[in-house]
Amino acid sequence: MGPDYVPVAYGVYRRPPTGEWLDAMALAGDLVKALAREVAGQDGRLAVVAVPAPEQVYAERWERIVRRYAAMQREQWDLEQPNRAAGRIAEQAGAAFLDLLPIFRQAAATSSQPLHLRVDGHWTPAGERLAAEATAAFLRASGLLAPNP
Repeated sequence: MGPDYVPVAYGVYRRPPTGEWLDAMALAGDLVKALAREVAGQDGRLAVVAVPAPEQVYAERWERIVRRYAAMQREQWDLEQPNRAAGRIAEQAGAAFLDLLPIFRQAAATSSQPLHLRVDGHWTPAGERLAAEATAAFLRASGLLAPNP
């Protein structure tokens, strides 16, 4: 790791995105459109859910990342950029879209219960429950899941 090192995964937040990330987003869009056509061919409607990373939810995690990698301090970052891109991709494909980021941020701000594990960023049971409840409510409101009996 030299002084110019930036982990690849954080490139999705770089503003403006690099050509590689723009290509990746275009490919993702093509794949989602193809999947939406396949689902529509079976009389269904695709739903896309944007899952937040811990550094998007917890400001202190992002601040720690930027401090750790000096090269990141010379760049501009937008932690909501991938979610907006996912929303555009879903819209272009005619898919229903749920962005869990604001839901996770609100829950993190109002509860001391962690939503992500510290070790690897996977959800805790509280995060899993929040995502499941929000997704189920979204699918019901979108008419993609039967109402509760």
